[in-house]
Amino acid sequence: MNENHSTRTQQFLRLYEVHVRSFERYAWALTRDREWAADLLQSTITEVWQAFDAVRDQQAFPAFVYTVMTRLYGREKRRSARFVPFTQEVANELFTSDLPPDRCADVVALITTINNLTEPLRTTATLFYITDLSMDSIATIQSTTVAAVKMRLLRVRNTLRTVFADMSDVPTEVRS
Repeated sequence: MNENHSTRTQQFLRLYEVHVRSFERYAWALTRDREWAADLLQSTITEVWQAFDAVRDQQAFPAFVYTVMTRLYGREKRRSARFVPFTQEVANELFTSDLPPDRCADVVALITTINNLTEPLRTTATLFYITDLSMDSIATIQSTTVAAVKMRLLRVRNTLRTVFADMSDVPTEVRS
């Protein structure tokens, strides 16, 4: 029993350590708050550890973690009805002094637009563009079809295209 538990623990830690940065980025992208992201990640890892025997394939581990994290986040958001808007404080954390002012404004507009998306669109965009997951993985995590994921990504791109269409420095191939 102890040897089996030790092997299971080592296997879990090995899988976790490979993807820990991606999990942290996704938690932060969902919550937009460092402390809440840390709490969400801790709760997620606790639940994943308890259900680790259900993971049959090691390649499914990241998708399983993202699914649990997405569901815990949704549950917490529904419970607290708390929304953390993009504030100047957050903007100051994101920007470095080596960015020109016009690029900072672009990033602020981008983040504000993404924050204003509906939850499914924002989550899909985050999973696809920030954590670099495949559409199949996103469909699994969101319990939807690949076609629905593609449609959500199309809506995100169209929304961004509309917002940035008036900006003169946006290349024409992005606007069309």
